Amino acid sequence: MVRTKTRPLTVEERYPNGQKANYLPPKHVCTYNNRIFTDHNGNQALMSWASLSPNCPLPPLPCWVFYIVHPHKPSDFDGCAFFERLENEEGYGLTSWCRYEFFFLPGATAEECHAHYVEEIKSRGTIWDQITKVKNAIELYEEKNGKIQPNRPPIFEYSPFDRDYIEKGQLPGLVVPDHVYNEDFSYGNWFFIYADANPDCSGREGLTREIYVVEFDPIAEEEQDDEGFDHRDPIDVERVNARGEPGWERGLVDYMGRRDNSNWKREAIDATGQAFKLAWKSCSSFFQPLVRGTVYIMRFIHLLALCSSALASPCKPSSATSAVVTTTEGPLPTTQPVTTSEIVITTASTTSTEPSTTTSDVPQQPSNVLRNAGFEDNTITPWVRSRDSGNPVLSTAEAHEGSQSGYISAAPGGPADIGFRQVLDASLIEADKPYTFSVYVKTTLASSCFSQFVSCDSGAGYFNNALFGGPLNEWVLASVTCSWSQARLDAGASVAVRGTCERLSFYVDDASLVAVE
Repeated sequence: MVRTKTRPLTVEERYPNGQKANYLPPKHVCTYNNRIFTDHNGNQALMSWASLSPNCPLPPLPCWVFYIVHPHKPSDFDGCAFFERLENEEGYGLTSWCRYEFFFLPGATAEECHAHYVEEIKSRGTIWDQITKVKNAIELYEEKNGKIQPNRPPIFEYSPFDRDYIEKGQLPGLVVPDHVYNEDFSYGNWFFIYADANPDCSGREGLTREIYVVEFDPIAEEEQDDEGFDHRDPIDVERVNARGEPGWERGLVDYMGRRDNSNWKREAIDATGQAFKLAWKSCSSFFQPLVRGTVYIMRFIHLLALCSSALASPCKPSSATSAVVTTTEGPLPTTQPVTTSEIVITTASTTSTEPSTTTSDVPQQPSNVLRNAGFEDNTITPWVRSRDSGNPVLSTAEAHEGSQSGYISAAPGGPADIGFRQVLDASLIEADKPYTFSVYVKTTLASSCFSQFVSCDSGAGYFNNALFGGPLNEWVLASVTCSWSQARLDAGASVAVRGTCERLSFYVDDASLVAVE
């Protein structure tokens, strides 16, 4: 056989009908989520994670637990930035598919943190509860689609311990690894203590922050002394650097990396991924709100009402709350469409933004710093949509006072942020001074709603909010009090009234933002 050489084809010869365009998938924007919840003692704690699903950012089931023993507060602690800086922006992969939980016990010892952790597990159960539920749901789904034989034994059975907590429907479970797969460790479980005043672990300076690895639940060993005793301490505490030298050797990140490569993590990641597949065009399959004190909570399959829009908050916490509203159909109102834009502090030609300076013998009322607060102008400006869906318009169909109100209606087909926002003139806001934002709301249709609330916002997310309820087709006053720090003012201050729903229609009127004297 004689091998002959042929010249390479030209592009025109290779693609006579034209070269096919390269296709790149849409860019994913990482959303940082912080949610405040209550622990078994009723104290505030913080849950933080990163998500590539802005409309339904389900918290991953794998979990790292930190006890913050320096006097930090959940409302001021930046959980998202903490884990980003812990990895020093080098992408060790400890953030993906993991949630971080922070418990705040100022001055607590390792023993006190351990006692708290044990009680928290008793209160919430373990991750195996949720792993089992997802597996069973997958089996049922496949059985309906004929992919497996009916009546086959379940893949994984509930333990009696977990079975108790399935009915309680609480927060997602905590990690309790299977000892069979912990051959590289002497202790079955662990958590971390962060005792440093500075939460920034980035850079060389951040390497030496005061961090402790606390291990407990010793794994039985075959080699014991002649009397059969295991002399390991019930709790082992070791101080570590954030990262070793170089990279992650011998530091906290190294320890997390070794624990990360374990059966519990693989099982939990798989369960989280399967939960996404079950979802589900809607997050409503996940959620079943339960009241505990004044905070709504739920288990993993019925997780924290975490599909609220503020989940896009770039590392500023907010209360984990939820409300379910019954679907009610009603006639659509007549509206006056008005062009809106994304923006945008502008100076309205018809309304002054300056507080009144008129003097009289009558006590001066606080000045309303909102513009077009009564929606009586001939434009909806400066009100814009709060985030995802719907277009705010003026309406003459309803009004709390006057002849007009604002109106928005949207049916995005999945949970989304629907509402109004007004960007504030920072020159009219005094830093660190409390202000009360109030607005009258009349909801005419609400379907598959996780929450409806008013919020004080900074940048892309909110830092304080208050739920409002009430019957449909009635005006309800909603209000929240908050203060903007200078940093929050610099990031862009705004207020919003919104809902996280699959379908939502409501009016707003007579809004105000006044300083609390």
